[in-house]
Amino acid sequence: MLLDAFEGLYCGPAPVPFGIWLRWNLDPLLLAALAALAWSLRHSRAGLTGVGVLSLVFVTPLCALSAALFSARVVHHVVMITVAAPLL
Repeated sequence: MLLDAFEGLYCGPAPVPFGIWLRWNLDPLLLAALAALAWSLRHSRAGLTGVGVLSLVFVTPLCALSAALFSARVVHHVVMITVAAPLL
């Protein structure tokens, strides 16, 4: 029942402390979108760096951790806004 409340969260429910490093986001749709974005920006070094930063915040356990900790969520959003957005 409690897990149904987290159904709408993209990064899923909050991870348990000992399982944080197992929470990599390997969603095929996300990986395909990142690959398509990288392919479309393949001639721009800054664009590819921006895609790398987006991969870092959406694929690594930081995404899952942002569901548990507000500080991780802030870092997630700040990195997207201040680092990835200008590079794209």
